[in-house]
Amino acid sequence: MSTNRESSPAGIPDDIFPLDPGGDIVLDIHGVSKVLVSALHAQDLESGILTSLPSQLVNNSSDSDSGTEDDGKGVLSVLVSSDRLTDASPHFANMLGSLTEAMVSNDQSMNEHWRIRIDLPLRPLEHAMDINDESLAFLYLLVILHGQGRFIPVEVPLDILVALALLVDFLGEPCYQAAKGVADIWVKVLNGDVDHEDVMGPAVNIHERLAWVLIGHVFKREDVFRFATKAVLLSSEGKIESMLPIPAAILESLNANRTKTLTTLTRLLTHLREPILSGCRNKTGLIPLQTDLEESYVHVLPEHVSLAVAEDLDNQACVNAVLRAYEAAMEFLGILTTVGLDFEGLSVRKIVSGALRIDVSEGEEYLDNGAHERCSVSWRVRGVLGVFEMPAGLQLEEFQD
Repeated sequence: MSTNRESSPAGIPDDIFPLDPGGDIVLDIHGVSKVLVSALHAQDLESGILTSLPSQLVNNSSDSDSGTEDDGKGVLSVLVSSDRLTDASPHFANMLGSLTEAMVSNDQSMNEHWRIRIDLPLRPLEHAMDINDESLAFLYLLVILHGQGRFIPVEVPLDILVALALLVDFLGEPCYQAAKGVADIWVKVLNGDVDHEDVMGPAVNIHERLAWVLIGHVFKREDVFRFATKAVLLSSEGKIESMLPIPAAILESLNANRTKTLTTLTRLLTHLREPILSGCRNKTGLIPLQTDLEESYVHVLPEHVSLAVAEDLDNQACVNAVLRAYEAAMEFLGILTTVGLDFEGLSVRKIVSGALRIDVSEGEEYLDNGAHERCSVSWRVRGVLGVFEMPAGLQLEEFQD
């Protein structure tokens, strides 16, 4: 951080955005998108410029991505209130503490402003944010902290909401209290009823789901956090990692729950071999599933024999046909054997959706004989899925300080 005093005329220069016309300091924000600097030139809050900035930055993003790393970066000067900033975050309070004392002791006049240099990103990350998203999120946060949230658009792209979450997480509780209202509006517009299929469905990549995990955690949204973690548990095909600063405890819990859920699901499916080998259901009667995985056995209940259809197929022929179909199905699902299985490339969603596509009543599986439907792999698999509990997502309260 560097500071210096600089006189300014009674009228605020065009290259300073007057967020607070009565402010006492000018923030010179380095590392900001040049597109944003240009868009705000000679503008103010009343011009309505803030609502159109997301689309302007998207339309001009190709310009800032070309050339060297610093080609798209500029300096945005914003007139702000030091009191607003120091009240909002210990980070700003520490940064402005000595400066505030100097301003008082020097009896600063109304036509003078202290200039403060701030460099973006405030919080270095393993993977840098898009310069436009980061710049706009920081500007919107400054607007929020100055009580001017009405000038902010009600809809922004997900990446800007993520960038705001990163800033709030870094700057602390007072900042969260100020920004939560705007964040809730953005979440509602982006996410609707939270569990909308377009937002959390199969077509959404794991990185977006993890972004929603961060948003739910930072803004203390139990509904968002629970459904986002559920979506991650359903769709993850490997170790759950993120370059976002999601707390390690959350990632550890997600990985532990993923392993536990996949272990349960694959064990249920692979243990179907035993009841298949035990004989044709058309002879021994219906075999209810035993869900006690620690015991791992299947009960044959004599009273169910009366529910079985008439025997008209050789028992061993049925067993052989079903076993072949079962092994083919398990190989297709990638779980023919669970010995040494690390679940890499497998997800709960992939296994369940694949299992549900197993043919129901036709084919060699039970020799084209509908009387043996209960012997079929599809019948047995649907029984397993009927007792399998899909992951419900994590509870936010377990990860709150």
